[in-house]
Formats: sequence, C-alpha cells, structure tokens
Amino acid sequence: MNIIEEEVPSNKNARISGALYLAMAPFAGFSLFVNFSNFIHGDPLQTVTNIQSVETLYRLGVISWLIQQTIFILLAVSLFNLFRRVNKISASLMAVFAFIGIAVAFSNEIFQFAVLRLVSEGDYLQVFDRVQLNSLVVLFSHLHNHGIQIAHIFWGLWLFPMAHLIYSSGYFPKIIAVLIAVAGIGYILDFVVNTFLPDSGITVTQFTFVGEVVFPLWLLFKGVTTKPQKT
Repeated sequence: MNIIEEEVPSNKNARISGALYLAMAPFAGFSLFVNFSNFIHGDPLQTVTNIQSVETLYRLGVISWLIQQTIFILLAVSLFNLFRRVNKISASLMAVFAFIGIAVAFSNEIFQFAVLRLVSEGDYLQVFDRVQLNSLVVLFSHLHNHGIQIAHIFWGLWLFPMAHLIYSSGYFPKIIAVLIAVAGIGYILDFVVNTFLPDSGITVTQFTFVGEVVFPLWLLFKGVTTKPQKT
C-alpha cells in the first residue's frame, strides 16, 4: 500500500496540463486532414496530382504534426509533475510510454518528406518513370499510415497508467479514469484492426475518444479540487 502525500498539486499545473492537452488537437487535426484528404485510395496519379497542387499546405501539415508532438512532450512532463506524488512508478510509466510514442511519431514523418521529394520531380528522379514514382508515393504514404498505427500502441499504453493515477488520486471523478482507459483500448484496437484489415477504413478511436476531451476540459476549468485519498 502506498500512502499518497497530503499535498495537492497546484491548479496552475493542472490547468497548464489541460491547455496543453487541448492545444494538440488543432495541430493534429490539420495535419491528418491535409494528409488523408489528398490521398485517393486506388488512384496513385490523382494522389500525386493532389499533393503537387497543395505542396505548401502539405509541408505545413508536416510542420503542424511536429508542433503537435512537441506539445505532447510538454504535456507528458506536466502530467508527470501533476501525478508523481500519487504513484511515481505509474507516473513514470505514463511518461515513458508517451515519449516512446512521440519518438515513433517524429521519426515516422521521414516518410512524408520522402513523398515530398518524390513529387518534386528533381533531376535525380529521372531514373524512374511516372508510374513508378506514383507507386512510390503511395507506398510511402501507406508506410506513414502504418507508422501512425505503431504510435497508436503507445498512445494507448500511456493512457492506462494515467487512468490508474486519475482513479487512485482522488483529484478527479473516477468516471474520467474509466473513460481514459476506454480511450486507451480504442488506440490498441485501431492498431490491431489496421494490422489485419489495413484497407477497412475502420477507426475505433472515433467512438472511444471521449475521455481525452473530458479530462483536459476538467483540468482546464475545474483543476484539482479535492484532497487525494489513501490507496
């Protein structure tokens, strides 16, 4: 049994965490929209044409994604500081899983840069014919999507120790912990579905994301309002 310290984290820390959590959404949303709206399944030529027509926007999408991941780093540190008095092992696991997912997401953007190189029509690409180039663009786009799915593993895993910390801390309603755990399961299921049915278009997280909206909103507007409990 661990005895949680009586000192409650500051509401300033909680609200910073909530603001950072919510700040990731527009950057991620913009990047994913640019990426998926220009990819036409089964039509490599149209996909390349779309990307070439919005190349600057596509580059901004990459930058937006990297900004989102940078905010994620700050969020992981902020939440670790918020919860480390509750259970340092769980807080550390939460941060480690987050940082692994961030590393995967950062490195995965190399495929986006490869796509941009392929559509640039540089002289060094003349060894490929147009059909080959278009096929390579689609290949790297698929690899980028699979990289995101690998990151899903850790986006799910970091939510499980977070759910434990929320539940056992006494700082927040326990239902939020349940919703966060459900969100974590959603990410894992997305990875499984994408692995076995890569062209299904099924996205579980569109139904399980509620906790990742409720929790940051609670952090931002309510903060830490109760004393922690013994566990």
